[in-house]
Amino acid sequence: MKPLRIYLLVCGLFGLRLSLAAEITPALQQEIDRAPEKNAPVRALVFLDEQVEIPALEQQLSAMNVSPQQRAYAVITALQDKAAAAQRGILSYLESLAAEGIMEYQSFWIANMIRVETTPAVLQVLAARPEVALLDADPLLAIPAPAAQQPALPVENGAEAGLKLINAHKMWEMGFRGEGRLVMNIDTGVEGTHPALAARWRGNHVPASQAWFDPAFGSTFPNDCNNHGTHGMGIIAGLNPATQDTIGAAPAAEWIAAQTLCAFPHLSNTILAFQWAMDPDGNPATIEDMPDVIAGFSDATLIGCPAAIYHTVLNAVEAAGIAAVFPVGGAGPAAATIQGFGNINTSLVTAWATGSIDGFYSPLLPVTSFSSRGPSNCGGSGSLLIKPEAVAPGINIRSAITGGGYAVWSGTAASSAHVAGAIALLKQAFPNKTGQELKLALYLTARETPADSAAHDPGEPAGETTGEDHNYGMGLIDVFAAFNYLQIPVGVEPPSPPGDFMLYPNYPNPFNPSTNLGFRIADRGFTRLEVFDVGGRKVATLVERELPPGEHAFQWDGRNEAGEAVASGIYLYRLRVAIPGAAGGEYLQARKMVLLR
Repeated sequence: MKPLRIYLLVCGLFGLRLSLAAEITPALQQEIDRAPEKNAPVRALVFLDEQVEIPALEQQLSAMNVSPQQRAYAVITALQDKAAAAQRGILSYLESLAAEGIMEYQSFWIANMIRVETTPAVLQVLAARPEVALLDADPLLAIPAPAAQQPALPVENGAEAGLKLINAHKMWEMGFRGEGRLVMNIDTGVEGTHPALAARWRGNHVPASQAWFDPAFGSTFPNDCNNHGTHGMGIIAGLNPATQDTIGAAPAAEWIAAQTLCAFPHLSNTILAFQWAMDPDGNPATIEDMPDVIAGFSDATLIGCPAAIYHTVLNAVEAAGIAAVFPVGGAGPAAATIQGFGNINTSLVTAWATGSIDGFYSPLLPVTSFSSRGPSNCGGSGSLLIKPEAVAPGINIRSAITGGGYAVWSGTAASSAHVAGAIALLKQAFPNKTGQELKLALYLTARETPADSAAHDPGEPAGETTGEDHNYGMGLIDVFAAFNYLQIPVGVEPPSPPGDFMLYPNYPNPFNPSTNLGFRIADRGFTRLEVFDVGGRKVATLVERELPPGEHAFQWDGRNEAGEAVASGIYLYRLRVAIPGAAGGEYLQARKMVLLR
């Protein structure tokens, strides 16, 4: 590994400014106004002006084709170095206030921010400091509740039907069960003694501080205040070795967890858990301690689009190589009801939001009524606006609960846990792929369910019944299809969709400075040809209009939509065609190409 080289290259990426002046958000102002006394302490999150420019750093790392270890080291040290340098002055001021008994604070590095608890007068002073960009509330989050629940029994030699719906069993048959991979959830905790989970807690062979995070009480052994986290972890990685009762998609993976939704469930504790996950052992040069995937939660108190700084937090997690996935929440079936971080749409798969389908009662696999619907409340256009990214089973899912027992629950958290387990399986097969690359494979290979393809859903072209939409996203995840997609080398032709519809290999490939992209469509339709980077962020739109049937060709000059030359690396080009009429539909195909400067 060459950490010094990576570090030197990222030193210049510290100049991003979020705003020109400090702002106290309406949410924080409400907290101040509600304070029982004028000088009563108020919790707040203080975001500093300068942040590491994560997209530029990630683009640089992708162009250099760094190893997973080098990637994590570069991202973590860039964030830590920036926070240490930028916070020096303000931390000195806060320390002086702490000595006077009117300040309690905690510094963060996952974003350049500080959590404080102090008087409204001090908050006004902080807002006036030149290095401060934003002051926000630190709200209390709610414990998620399942849509339905009932007790269940263990099943000897069993394997849950939902795991088979996502084709996890096909991965098991090839020997991919999550061995050597590490999964995590941020939730109500996990029961560390549960027979389906106890044997594979990472804390069995490393210090507990590297495998369990409890910011409220500092407990040293996994526990669960609510069952929610235990049920989710069971779906990700649950297996009772004595009975071979398989409830998890990646039953051989190890797990770690953070308990942030029990006592004092402030938003800052969840952000702190994401930060801990990036470096549990305190050594940025190691990645064995870092999870491959984090299953988050939805929260009804986080309404609308999270502020831009929270996008920065998730971008940092993803840039380090970790996949983060979230449930859409249970506020459906109304439109634009995605809850919490799942609204964020900085790329096709960040943040990943998972909807819920019924794979228990109906062979048509319809979206559940409670599953929150898109579009994203963060705006955007095209695929960035559409939420969820995909769906997974969420009705009558049997998994672990506290007391060593089992229960059947319904909810979108169960759906999201299926995605987390699928990512662990893919990571075992492709250990050098980033979390975003693995999520992108699941996104591109998701399949429409019978119920999805039978009806027009919001987000689909007018009058059409197929295509990405605000109920199902791209469709039901298929981990085996994603595995096959990831096996296709750059330049090799992937399987084609049915009909007279074809996206051709680009030529030349690799290329510099430009390449030709050709395709054939059978009928007149609204056509989009777009270029994305390996993290799913859109780089360029080459065509976005109605085209007649026949052969078409366009050229990409290796520049983004701002006209700037992009870095060397692997890029994805994707064709979407919406054909109108009763015999129409939406066709989608994607390929990979390599730019070499």
